[in-house]
Amino acid sequence: ISKESRSEVKIKHYKGIEGIWSALDDSINNPNTRYFIGSHENLLKILGRENFTKNYTDRRRNFNNKAYIISDQFDQPFRDYFSDPNFREIKYLPKNIKTNSSVWFYGDKILLINLVKPYSATIIESSEIVSLCKFMFEIVWKSL
Repeated sequence: ISKESRSEVKIKHYKGIEGIWSALDDSINNPNTRYFIGSHENLLKILGRENFTKNYTDRRRNFNNKAYIISDQFDQPFRDYFSDPNFREIKYLPKNIKTNSSVWFYGDKILLINLVKPYSATIIESSEIVSLCKFMFEIVWKSL
């Protein structure tokens, strides 16, 4: 038995580093709590840690919303980046789990970022799919 969706699924695709920044701009304008799972190390390496901090993190602080992050493990200099528990909480995947992508969800959107060439980002807008992602995220979060 199928159930009709309450809303139409919308998909936007972005190419290259500039495309990733465009997708991140979409997420920065959303005041909701955000959830992240994937390689934060690769994201910071590709976009630049200082550039990411200036153009994403500092702007996100204006919304005073929290981020919950599940990341692969990375070097201590990057770990220091996550020292504000009121702004973000982070848990790490086991050392043997590495990924070259990341998934973010916020509000009724999911942002998928490919962190290997050719770089790309895709935003899926669907409250039903986000609900499922949050459910899966919570299972992983509680297991770490």
